[in-house]
Amino acid sequence: MTRHWPALLVCMGLVLLYNVTNYMVTGYLPTYQSEPLHRSSGSADLLVLIGMVWIVVLITFVGRLSDRIGRRPVYGISAAAMILLAVPSFQLIRMHGTWPPVLGVLLLATLLACFAAPSAATLPALFPTAVRYAAMGLNIAVAAFGGTTPLVTAALVNATGDDLMPAYYLMLAGAIGLLTVRFLPESAQVPLAGSRPMVGSRAEQRRMISTSKELYAACLRDRAAVGGTGRPWDGRSRTRARRRRRRAAGGRGQVTRSRRVGEPTVWLPSSPSARVSDPSLDRV
Repeated sequence: MTRHWPALLVCMGLVLLYNVTNYMVTGYLPTYQSEPLHRSSGSADLLVLIGMVWIVVLITFVGRLSDRIGRRPVYGISAAAMILLAVPSFQLIRMHGTWPPVLGVLLLATLLACFAAPSAATLPALFPTAVRYAAMGLNIAVAAFGGTTPLVTAALVNATGDDLMPAYYLMLAGAIGLLTVRFLPESAQVPLAGSRPMVGSRAEQRRMISTSKELYAACLRDRAAVGGTGRPWDGRSRTRARRRRRRAAGGRGQVTRSRRVGEPTVWLPSSPSARVSDPSLDRV
């Protein structure tokens, strides 16, 4: 894990951005309306419920948008919008009437949906397969920043008497998130680090199978040339066999990688039938 601290810090920054907004909307907003604004708990809960329903409607579309344009633009634009819209949102929530508070809650709910939609795909992609679960488990940002948001915000409001302190807190989270996006690698339409190869079309699948068969045939020829003559399979023989396989694979040995980003890895299986029947090739 010592080699993955940069990715872990990026993960903590994104989790802070998402969970501060989440706990602010779902945890503190009902208290904010009932105590500083002196509204009934029923109306406060109704406003939060409207925001949650809006998130359910919106989150799928935001997720698909992040698949198309990338995770970084969605996070970056949303974090910048948080800095710009946090104060206007709480000013709307403080206003009298029905529609201004509803509009303010919908603005915050929209920002929350923009953070929640790509998080499930973005955070695991920061780490390779071997340490992915451990890295996610070590992330303490949820408890350290998200879980303490209602307590810290209420304390700030009581200490300063300023009803806009929750907005300033969200602006700080947005600034941290915007800085984090600067170091966030793009993971949309890119294979996960350490994952098995994937194909995007039938033509790509056929190319991979053909390459695998050629490599396997070259391996059989090497074994026949070395083992069939009665010579021992010593270190020099292995070296010559590896060189032949490397030349057959275009100078890259048994493992070849495409120069284009997103192209899958091709490896030499124990038999061509094993490679052809690999279930990962059916994910087209």
